[in-house]
Amino acid sequence: MTKLPRYLLIGLLLFFLLGETASAQLRFGLKGGVNTADETTGYHAGLALQCGIPLIGVKIQPELLYTNKDQANYLEVPVHLQWGLDLILLRPYLIVSPYAGINLDNRTENGSSKTPLEYGIGVGGGLDIWRMQVQLLYQWDLNAQINQQHYRGLQISAAFFF
Repeated sequence: MTKLPRYLLIGLLLFFLLGETASAQLRFGLKGGVNTADETTGYHAGLALQCGIPLIGVKIQPELLYTNKDQANYLEVPVHLQWGLDLILLRPYLIVSPYAGINLDNRTENGSSKTPLEYGIGVGGGLDIWRMQVQLLYQWDLNAQINQQHYRGLQISAAFFF
């Protein structure tokens, strides 16, 4: 057997084995929940994609969320970096979550102007139970304009993964 077919055979075998492992760690889900800050309450809903590295307990979960918070509507893209313990049907984890969002209406309910782009970070924890996920995240807006308050709020979420 020449070297080229041997390498090709080994490469194809690794491709199929690693591809099967990677696809088993990729999950798509629907997510929704409540946002609360100061005396205002909002909501969020959207899509989530979870990709895991099982040997070290790390998962990355980017999301696309329609979010109503601080009396404004946003299209947000958080990227949750999760580290947890992979137990049989249960996975507790900690989260660090940078996010960016676009203010869809550019105004709040009281008429004050908002910045069109928002970005920040969140920290928290969660629990995966089979295909369900419950998550608690505290978020800080990092780009508030001078003399405006930063958004600081709590996000409580539930997701179902397929």
